[in-house]
Amino acid sequence: MVAVYFVILDSEISDPEGLASISDSLADMVRAHGGRYLVRGEPTEAKGGELALKRMAVVEFDSMAQVTALFEVDAFVELREQRSRIADTSAFIVEGV
Repeated sequence: MVAVYFVILDSEISDPEGLASISDSLADMVRAHGGRYLVRGEPTEAKGGELALKRMAVVEFDSMAQVTALFEVDAFVELREQRSRIADTSAFIVEGV
């Protein structure tokens, strides 16, 4: 089975306290659906190009089904909507090799 990675990138955070207030709830839901955080926090050093990121997370899942189930949870959808109002966020899912 190929692992699946959910990558979250924040390029601008307008309300750091607001983001902090929902981050733990989001992380708890991610873990409850089998996600394992590999990276979570602020990038510290660019090794090429310009780094316009304020914060990032990389979460590993065993399957696409786990990620899909997470995105169908109403509470998760609501928290992501809250997050979108306080941070300029890009997110994507990619399969491992």
